[in-house]
Amino acid sequence: MSIIFIVLLSFLSCSSNDNDMPSMNTVLVRDNFFDPTQLTVTVGRPVVWRNQGSISHTATSGTPVSNPGALFDSQLIAPGGGFTFTFSQPGTYIYFCKVHGASMSGSIVVQ
Repeated sequence: MSIIFIVLLSFLSCSSNDNDMPSMNTVLVRDNFFDPTQLTVTVGRPVVWRNQGSISHTATSGTPVSNPGALFDSQLIAPGGGFTFTFSQPGTYIYFCKVHGASMSGSIVVQ
């Protein structure tokens, strides 16, 4: 009985090191804005947009008038849904919501 307790105690005291797992960088999509509006990430790490709003939104690279969707376009993300994109090159990438246009925009800084 004491062996089982020791094994169980050892298992419960183990913790995972954040460096062992790839980090997921998240942008919350809320009604009419992205949170945060600017996110800094490392090359090769996925970014996920999670729609926590009450209507569908998009995460679309560029601006409504300059290369919309040239790099990525989530299409409509329903409430509760998400979209993931991995940036392979450093730089600053702007994006917007097609539903709201330039008034709902953000940027990803990739280092």
